[in-house]
This record gives sequence, C-alpha cells and structure tokens, in this order.
Amino acid sequence: MSDVTLDSTSIEIETVQRYFETFNAGEFEATAELFTVDAIMHAPFKTEVMGRDAIAHYLQTEAKGMQATPQTVDTQDEQVEVTGFAKYAGFKVNIVWTFHLNPAQEITDVYIKLVASAQELLKMRP
Repeated sequence: MSDVTLDSTSIEIETVQRYFETFNAGEFEATAELFTVDAIMHAPFKTEVMGRDAIAHYLQTEAKGMQATPQTVDTQDEQVEVTGFAKYAGFKVNIVWTFHLNPAQEITDVYIKLVASAQELLKMRP
C-alpha cells in the first residue's frame, strides 16, 4: 500500500467522512454518535464492542493519540470499505475498515482489520 493519502473530505459518504475527522481529532464521543445505539465495533485485539457508550470508551482507551489515514474507498449499497493506515507512537499499520450503514446513514457495525504481521501488531499495543 502506498503512502498516497485520501483527504477525509473526499469520502462521499458523510458519516464515514465524519468518522475519520472526529477520530483523528480525538473526539471519540462524537465518533460514537455516528453509530446506532446498538452498533457493534469489531475491533482489533477485542472480539466486539457493543453500543455507543462502549465504543466511545473503547476508543478513548485504545485509540487516544492514533491517527487514521484513508487511502481508498469502495462504496456498495450500505457498505463502505476504506483501506488506509493508522499511526500510533511512531508506528504505522495498514488497516481495512468495513462500515455497514442503515438507511439513515448511521453506522450499524464496523469491522477493523489490521493488515500486518503478528510482530508488527505486538509493537502497536501500548
């Protein structure tokens, strides 16, 4: 994956655009508000994070100081797949985010897949 970045404002689905904007600003309560009340985040190193409050808490605990950079976006119906990378403490890991949206454009669930070796992933854990 190249280091060419896609400005989050180039993402056509506003909810997904806002996800990256609020995430990178560390506004995790605002990020969680983009999800349905009973949404599920399938996060790395954890099976499922269920509900807005749990998602906000998880992000505050696990993603503080992390920057997510989208590079490509593929939209099909209510699914948006974003590939890119995240940087944390000087370490970079490739990621695929798969968002599912309801008709109101709220996130019902997101799968976050780290595309890295086990050794690379261990370096990223705080």
